[in-house]
Amino acid sequence: MTLHDYTHELLDTIVKIANIDTLVKHKLIRKIHKLDAYRQYKNKSIVPKKPEKPYRPVAKIVFHKIPASIQQVIILACDKYDIQLEQFCSNRRTRDTLEAQRSVIYFLHRDSKYTSTKVAMWFMKDHSTILHACKTHEDYLDTNRLYASVYKNFREEALKIISQV
Repeated sequence: MTLHDYTHELLDTIVKIANIDTLVKHKLIRKIHKLDAYRQYKNKSIVPKKPEKPYRPVAKIVFHKIPASIQQVIILACDKYDIQLEQFCSNRRTRDTLEAQRSVIYFLHRDSKYTSTKVAMWFMKDHSTILHACKTHEDYLDTNRLYASVYKNFREEALKIISQV
């Protein structure tokens, strides 16, 4: 016998003995069912489900929409920082990828005088993200000599590429 059947039998008996109105009986049944549902909810282990789609769409750098001279700078950065072009354009947050992206962003924004909005459009990011990347890059240049030397070599060759156009 389930709790549901037991509740109805018990309440029928109570209604007969106490001479209770049927409307009150139905209210009591609803209260008992709510209590039963609450008890089942409390005893149930709830495991959150993973969302099927990511919260935000994954933004990748659309390489073919970037001007040719900047494509060459990105390819140069991939060579200097020893990463693949697919890795550079992806959203992976490995140190090599971030260093290469920051270097290109810093070079385009500070040395080539592109606006942060323009660079953000190419990198599928927000302009404030570009400014943050530039600030982080400057901090790394001040503290990490190896990073600074790699960037110096990259900058010299990138300036040659930009000046040819």
